[in-house]
Amino acid sequence: MTKRFRPLFRALICLFAALTAMYLGRVLGLFLLSRMFSALNLNSNTYSAAPAWMRFLADNADALSSLSALLLGACALLFLRGLFTDGPDRFKARYALAFILPAILGYGSVRLLRMLDELRLDAGADYALASAAQAALWALFALVQALFLRGCLCEGVYQVLGKKAALALSAVLQAAVFVLTGPGMGILPVVNGLLAGALFWFMYESSRSLWPEALLFFGFALGSRVLGGYPDGPVYAVSRSVWTGFGAGLEASLFLTIILAALCAYCARDRIRSFLHVSKAAVSRKSLCGQKEGR
Repeated sequence: MTKRFRPLFRALICLFAALTAMYLGRVLGLFLLSRMFSALNLNSNTYSAAPAWMRFLADNADALSSLSALLLGACALLFLRGLFTDGPDRFKARYALAFILPAILGYGSVRLLRMLDELRLDAGADYALASAAQAALWALFALVQALFLRGCLCEGVYQVLGKKAALALSAVLQAAVFVLTGPGMGILPVVNGLLAGALFWFMYESSRSLWPEALLFFGFALGSRVLGGYPDGPVYAVSRSVWTGFGAGLEASLFLTIILAALCAYCARDRIRSFLHVSKAAVSRKSLCGQKEGR
């Protein structure tokens, strides 16, 4: 019994280790920055006269500490997953499409919303791209999410309880991530999280690699948030439309729901075909039995 549930124990160890590593990474990042600012005598009085690189560190202190947390968490998960699994993930050339196409789709979705006048620039505001720190944050977040949810937790459930349980867990956990890191509780964020979790599990199950999910998630974030600038502070004024997530962001939009549903249907096309085939066969058997009883 203990041997059977060992993958679940390993997944829980990864969970605890990743959360601990990310907490320590953020604390360490904030501590090092505070010590640096103290040594350089950087404060509110000396900020205006400080060099540009010092002002950059001060302005992006929160982002840099978050980068430290995600980086340490990713290192911990990579180390533990290497101990718990048979072999490392392999990167294939076609996985690059999982980055390029979502980046184009994310940027194109922002452009489309602007053409539909659901997303517009504030009067007098200049178009601004997101910073390099935000791009790095989304890249690391995509990697940690893939390692944490699919690579450790769902993989442990898959080895013990099977595909359906892993699919359900992946969907529920991703919905929780969308709610916690996105616009908050709502119907569309939960639905989109469930669809995204199912999509990411289909991709992991078919390739046994976390690269497609990480690249897809980062590609869409790069296109919509970094290149498209949505949402980027006060630059854009977002309408209260269901297409733009009622002003809450693309995670809560019907626009993303349609995209995710189409991708899920494509990835699960073989299962859908087999299900339809079984359903047709069952209907045929019932009609055949009815004809025999009638005779």
